[in-house]
Amino acid sequence: MRSLACSTSLNKTALKLGTVIFLLIILSQVSSASITFTSDVVAEEELSSQSFKIDGYRRIFAYLPVDKHDFVEINLKTKVSGDISGNGFLVYDSHYTQQQELKENMKFIHEPSESEKTRIEIQAYGKGELKIYEAKITVQEPEFRYDGELYIAYLYIKAFSADEGFKAEIKTYSRESFDAFNYTVKVNYFGREIFRESKSIVSKPKFEKGKIGVVEIEVPLRYFISPGFYTVEITSDDWSYKKNLTVLPGISTVLTAFISILTISAAFKYRREIVRWIFSLSTGQKFVLAAIILLVISAVYLALEKENTANSSAILAYYFLILGVGNLIFEFIFENRRDEKNDDGGEDDTESNSEKFDPHPEVRGALSLFILSLFTHYSPEVLKTMPYTDIITFTAGLLLVALLVYKQKHRVAG
Repeated sequence: MRSLACSTSLNKTALKLGTVIFLLIILSQVSSASITFTSDVVAEEELSSQSFKIDGYRRIFAYLPVDKHDFVEINLKTKVSGDISGNGFLVYDSHYTQQQELKENMKFIHEPSESEKTRIEIQAYGKGELKIYEAKITVQEPEFRYDGELYIAYLYIKAFSADEGFKAEIKTYSRESFDAFNYTVKVNYFGREIFRESKSIVSKPKFEKGKIGVVEIEVPLRYFISPGFYTVEITSDDWSYKKNLTVLPGISTVLTAFISILTISAAFKYRREIVRWIFSLSTGQKFVLAAIILLVISAVYLALEKENTANSSAILAYYFLILGVGNLIFEFIFENRRDEKNDDGGEDDTESNSEKFDPHPEVRGALSLFILSLFTHYSPEVLKTMPYTDIITFTAGLLLVALLVYKQKHRVAG
């Protein structure tokens, strides 16, 4: 029992010690991020209270304890009493930048440079008191940083989720002038590549020595829809970066899968009825049905941001619709002739009337396919995304003609 009590006491002591050390680390990090303003001539009371008396003109400044190659955000909160005006600056050595009017909230952005000393400087005029009651600096830590001889690359991830896709920003600081920045973005799904984009940004002014360049990277949301394990890889000439993402099934995914399973099972269950219904359609109706299906496919491709394929599908749908309407007009005329014959006292034999007024509907189908082949042959937009469409439709027309000849011979033989 005594040893157990001793062990418990030691654990409590270790826990307290660990907590104290953790708090000290946090406090040290906070103190390192604070800045203290001073002046050319300053009283001890002003230095401790950060409240400076102004009578005419006074320069108040604070040096930034940051790395010269870091991106840093500086936020100041000031309070003015009396009649005081002035300006704030971010000063690199002796180079004054980011001038702004003295106000309650002031914000500066420190960018990489070769300046050894950087400071925030306020030049105040008038009579009164200027109090700086908050001076906060925040280092914008990148997700990845590459320090090279020609440039420093800073990679910032803006979004990486199934709801937003992947969005990132690469900032480059040119240590020396160079002409082009090359990079490749790849997305793997369970180890299989599903997206790749390579770019070469050529710009001498953008990558001139001492300049900051910005490159935006975006992978569309559609590549992260399915649940599973994703890896995004960004590579350049001298460095590479990888980040993983696990997408869990959401409500929309479950509903989509449920609806898809129901649709597939219903189609499989009633497959004979569906096939029988399709074969029962007339030639014109079949072409119109194909046009509707192509329009649905076009909408899906458009939602997936594949505009070229969507346009090709829409063009094909338009061709099918024209041929379908043409066949329907012919079939309408045929139906009217058959009805007129029946009204004149002829025998109401639908099969004999069909053979008389439309003896071979397959001929119209084959002819329509030949015309479709001609249309697609002179549509480079379609052949660019759907090659050999003209050859496929022409071959289908030939097969239909061969089927018609086979039926004719079989009928004569019988």
